[in-house]
Amino acid sequence: MKSIQKRGIIFLTAVFIATFFIGGSTRLPLIDENDNFYLSNYTTFAPGDIAKLNLYSYSQSTKKFTFKLLKIDDPVRFFSLLDQNNSRYAFDIWGKDKALLLKYTSFMKEWEYKPSVKSNNYSGEISIGKIDEPGIYIVQAIRNDIVGYCAIVVTNYAMVYKNNQKEVLAFIADAKTGEFASKARFDFYQDGKQIGSKVTDKDGLLFAKLSDFEAIKNSNIQLYGYSGGEIILSDPYFYFNQSQSEYLTAYVYTQQPVYRPGQEVNFKAIFRSKKGNEILNAPDLKFSVSVKSPKNKEVYAGEATTNEFGSLSGSFLLDGEADLGYYSILFTKDGMSYHGSFTVEEYKKPEYKVNVVTDRNQYANGDKIAATVSADYYFGSPVKEASVQISIYRQNYWRPWWYWSEWSWFYKGFRNDRYFGGQQELIHQESGVLNENGKLEFSYKVESDKNYDYQYIISAQVTDASRRAITGSTQAFVTRGSFTISTSPDKWFFQQGKDVKLKVNASDFSDKPVQTDFRVIINYPDDPKSMRMKSESDTLFAKTNEAGSAVVTFNPKNDRVGYYNYRIIAFDEKEREIEAASSFYIGDYNDYYYQRTSAGLEILTDKDSYEKGDSLIAYVFLPDPNQELLLTYETDKILYYKKLKPENNSFEIREKLTDKFSPSFNISISFIKDRQLYQTTKLVGVLAKDKFLNITLNPSKEIYKPGEQAEYEVVVKDYLGNPVKNTEVSFGIIDESIYAIKEDETQPIETFFYSPQYSYMPTYNSLQSGYFSSYSRPATYIDKNYFSYKEDDAKHKGKLYGKITIENEESIPQGLFVILTGERYYYTAKVDSLGNYKIENVAKGNYQLFISAGMGGMILISDVKVSGEKKYNFTIKENQKQQIEDMIAQGVGGMGEGDDAFEDTELNARFDSRTMPAPNVMADGKMLKSESKDKSAYVQADVRTNFVDALIWKAHVVTDENGKAKVEFKIPDNLTTWRTTVRGITKDTDVGQKVNKFISRKDLLVRMETPRFFRQDDEVVISTIVHNYLSSAKTTKIEFTSDKLKLVGSKINSKDLRMQSLHQRKFMRSRFQQTQN
Repeated sequence: MKSIQKRGIIFLTAVFIATFFIGGSTRLPLIDENDNFYLSNYTTFAPGDIAKLNLYSYSQSTKKFTFKLLKIDDPVRFFSLLDQNNSRYAFDIWGKDKALLLKYTSFMKEWEYKPSVKSNNYSGEISIGKIDEPGIYIVQAIRNDIVGYCAIVVTNYAMVYKNNQKEVLAFIADAKTGEFASKARFDFYQDGKQIGSKVTDKDGLLFAKLSDFEAIKNSNIQLYGYSGGEIILSDPYFYFNQSQSEYLTAYVYTQQPVYRPGQEVNFKAIFRSKKGNEILNAPDLKFSVSVKSPKNKEVYAGEATTNEFGSLSGSFLLDGEADLGYYSILFTKDGMSYHGSFTVEEYKKPEYKVNVVTDRNQYANGDKIAATVSADYYFGSPVKEASVQISIYRQNYWRPWWYWSEWSWFYKGFRNDRYFGGQQELIHQESGVLNENGKLEFSYKVESDKNYDYQYIISAQVTDASRRAITGSTQAFVTRGSFTISTSPDKWFFQQGKDVKLKVNASDFSDKPVQTDFRVIINYPDDPKSMRMKSESDTLFAKTNEAGSAVVTFNPKNDRVGYYNYRIIAFDEKEREIEAASSFYIGDYNDYYYQRTSAGLEILTDKDSYEKGDSLIAYVFLPDPNQELLLTYETDKILYYKKLKPENNSFEIREKLTDKFSPSFNISISFIKDRQLYQTTKLVGVLAKDKFLNITLNPSKEIYKPGEQAEYEVVVKDYLGNPVKNTEVSFGIIDESIYAIKEDETQPIETFFYSPQYSYMPTYNSLQSGYFSSYSRPATYIDKNYFSYKEDDAKHKGKLYGKITIENEESIPQGLFVILTGERYYYTAKVDSLGNYKIENVAKGNYQLFISAGMGGMILISDVKVSGEKKYNFTIKENQKQQIEDMIAQGVGGMGEGDDAFEDTELNARFDSRTMPAPNVMADGKMLKSESKDKSAYVQADVRTNFVDALIWKAHVVTDENGKAKVEFKIPDNLTTWRTTVRGITKDTDVGQKVNKFISRKDLLVRMETPRFFRQDDEVVISTIVHNYLSSAKTTKIEFTSDKLKLVGSKINSKDLRMQSLHQRKFMRSRFQQTQN
């Protein structure tokens, strides 16, 4: 709110220098800029209170104000016609289409006020006086032909309601005590028309769904409550959406993350219907499918229908000259769209991968990091005698307690904790050479730093004989101890007389358990009965087991209630102290409110998170006993609601956590007390282990040769180990080197469907929603004289018509109005596309003529006198055109009829793209000399030509009754590691995924490192490497032939290769020349 006021002040200061244009009004030459002011009211009042509002004057002026108090006689009609854009921050008596709202009010009283202090500005409260009768009032303030309006609400009641655009839960309560009103009525209005009416249940609660009302559309709804003879106004607007409470979600992915131009793209989408936490299968749904290039050009269009598992798939061929970059896959149905994506690059696949491994994942200050760099070709053999450049970086870090948990992805969905790291700092570099095994060992001594924990990043760049550089890296943690301890009580709240169990876990930073002795120091709460306040503690000793865990039982030596805090202290092998701490409470939960240290409303659960099937126990603590309140369980819908009135300051909640509560929900408490809304929520995570599939992939063997037949067995079991039949899995195998170009960033299927998500169910109340404000504007005849006007002879009617033009413009913008305001009457007329307007049946008298646009402001054109038929043409000047544009812009805002805020919702799953070198060209066009006596004879080698990035893709494989499926395929000519990825889902949305790898290789092979592209007359170096992994030495001869390259100095090269060796040959100054075919 402050920012809005500030913007208004700056705006006024800027434009008053030239012309007056604020709150939609402009150009009144005789107005002094010092007369402008701002009115605001941010509270509601009880009958009998001294009502007040805030006045801010922008000047030193001490000129008097004239105030009028008006009462709104018909609030429903008044607020139905009020501009929603102006209802709060620009409150005025002009409604939609410039309807005058003063006719729905009556005059109460008038008084004058004169600022007593002359200063640069004035800010203070204006007393309206005691108002005894409930209702909604308007204060009018006028000073020197400047007027402003502000609303005041006087009521004994508060309306509280929750709204999620599909349903509303509401009650009316006494604003002082919070007692729910019985038999209250709620009326629902849209566009000034009543569309429904409901009475609360026996507990004073109203629950209504959008489907309860007929012929409703995407538009604002006004809610009015009636109780005790009063009408209670809602916000006054909230939004209902006509779409169904269920909505679709889509898990979209492609066979591989990046493609080359000319390749086939395979995609799959799994659709589910969601309703709160409920996930339903979505079969037999027809979608339009479109794929668009980075230039937004459609490269594929088609239709697809989901099968019995709610999934669909498709494929298409990229053009050989396809645009490079990010491509989107769009699935559209009923105006809703769902996205997937992939990347197209002219990449060059790496021949080998680089790994960096440390002897431990965690180190302490002063330790020595021992690390090994290894490089291996994707076909499984080491990279020998390659140069290595090592760089070590570090950055500060901390991690939440759940980081090493098996279910860290789950906790991440609803915990506020996040991993934070600082800027990377380069601290060391060195170089070396890989040995015969493709390895390089090195060490680095950690610098001492007792103030921070660090993450070290160790990077190694390896350059092999082909002169291709590949980088690998790893991370290690440098902390102030060699292991970590975590602790938590079994519960947070223990009843008096019960054992307290404390859980302790010790592990290193690779999550390996640590056996260690430790002691527990438990501090008692202070004894309020003791004359001397002294600290008291117990010390217990224990040891973690082989699994790194321990449970310590604590029996307090007295019945003292209150908060107990405790510390776990252990020492590592270098006597460095490692500590963890937590707390718990002992007592009677009925008396907990008086002992706790926090104030106000609080929800305390017995555990941080739960599993489906657990029983939740929660304690709710209140400021006062006998308080009527609303308890709800919520996601993006209301799962449960109930009115409660606990006799004490606290009460207990017990709930069996079934499917509807997983993966997360909110416990919410709301009540009214002393004209304030008290509310709190507690997010509860519920892990759905029963929805996770265990998928096993069994290849027929681990290493294959090109051309061999291969087979995979896919085995799917549930979380209890039982076979799961009728599981649909997608099965894809991709060259592992593709993922060195772009990793698979597809969200894990378990995370997509079952990760907890924050859901927001807003709670509103009429007491805090009763705020209104407005900036002053020029006063019209009606503002000044509406309630003092004496009726003239209304039988004398006139007519005003004419034409509007805009200087230097040929056309007239749409949405313009002409407004004619007198002392009592006002008239409006729309301006047509030619600029013509006409107002008939005008009572004779003096008027002001304004031009306006929709819900925008008003520009004073002239004073006119109407006594008969009068033609009045006028031109909007050049300096007024911007004001017209601003008014039209003001009229566009909001969520009124025809708003598109909820159309074409798109669920996006984006991937980053990056350009990488193109792949190597490999061939085995070498000759192997036979071991026969004929030394001139060479064995003609097979030429490998069938190189693919994607080996196989099957989108819809279904397991049999034993939970198994088999997939057969033939190994292509790639010599590489292959990555097999399987994602599975059942009709009940049990999900899982698994990755497995195998190798295809040969024992004698040749590699050529060629550029991805040639240009005419390019001169290049082609590196050729022969690998011998046979058990005996071989003599090889290398020949290079091409019909496109002119080789300078090319010759046959014979070389004896010992076993487990390689030979490099460079063909220098090869020139590319286009030949005639």
